[in-house]
Amino acid sequence: SRPLTSSSTEIIGINVFEFKLFNKKFNFLIVSAIISFILILLILPTFVYENKKYFLCASWANEKFEEAKKPIDLKENKEYCKELLFNYEYFSILGILILLFLTLPFLTFSYFRLKELIKRRTKIKDVERELGEALFQLGYHLRAGTPIENALNKSIKNLEKFKIKNFYEKILTNLQLGYTFEKAIYDEKVGAIRQYYSRLIDFIFRSLLESIKKGYYFASNALLISSKYLKSLAKLQNTIDEIVSDPVSTLKFVSRLLAPIVSAVIIGLLIIILGIFSILPTLVVVSESGKVSLPSSLPILSFKVPTISPSYFVLAIGIFLILLSYIVSVFINGLENGYDPILELYYVSKAIFFSITIYCIGIIIVHHIFGNLILSLVLSTLQL
Repeated sequence: SRPLTSSSTEIIGINVFEFKLFNKKFNFLIVSAIISFILILLILPTFVYENKKYFLCASWANEKFEEAKKPIDLKENKEYCKELLFNYEYFSILGILILLFLTLPFLTFSYFRLKELIKRRTKIKDVERELGEALFQLGYHLRAGTPIENALNKSIKNLEKFKIKNFYEKILTNLQLGYTFEKAIYDEKVGAIRQYYSRLIDFIFRSLLESIKKGYYFASNALLISSKYLKSLAKLQNTIDEIVSDPVSTLKFVSRLLAPIVSAVIIGLLIIILGIFSILPTLVVVSESGKVSLPSSLPILSFKVPTISPSYFVLAIGIFLILLSYIVSVFINGLENGYDPILELYYVSKAIFFSITIYCIGIIIVHHIFGNLILSLVLSTLQL
């Protein structure tokens, strides 16, 4: 995890995983899981039925389609089984559909949930970065004996190009409305910190409240020391960012691009080869004596048709990519931001989106590019 050079950002009154609908709160993880379950149930009968037929046809193919050894539950004929076993694209799409139904509800809810939260979090982090200079301005004016309201007003004029100006303006507005300095910051309804809450900002201004009770001189000293500390902390944070930037970039590249591309190519080619293996028992040579045998040029003299459907390969590697995306994203968030549930959810959903999208599209592309090519190479090798 990242050293404590930054604080966790919390948006008051908001749970990252909750959303409101008809004035009721729902956990979107539970809702997305239910929707995924319903969607998978819609395709599950077809998925199970087709994969069962694949298993039965593959078992029969291993018996060279002898009628006496035909599975009892199999009603289809030999020609249908040959087409089914070689139809690897169809079974790949079945696996891809299960993956999409598993992830799409979560990704959709994450997008709409995080859209506004990320903007608010960015605003808070901008205030944190500018806090050192803002505290220096306020502390400088307080040291001159200026009342807190006037000190805030003068600081705002010197912070025209800073986003923290809005935070100071909110405090000043509350003071002018008759709120105490503490209420102007921490009031449950109008407190300025409600829109800019983080542990760092909270700690600084609670320290200011305690110092100001002892006088403006002590308060100004506390602010100037805090300002110096925050500026030193910013330098340390920049140094840490430079140190972790390379491993973080590598992890992002692996989880979001390299792993799904490699997985798509390997699984795509594997499924094509399995599809070709499934029709090899039908590539027979009939001798003059009527004896049936495999071509003499066949490099694999004895083999079994795989009874595991391509759908399961696609699904298994897809689930692996989802888990990999989650683990790596949590680790990246820890390195970059420490504990930050908003960015953690953002990184996880973004990584899953990229990895699953690239993986699914990659499998389809591999099938279209290499399917017929590999089949033609095998047939030419067998001299058929």
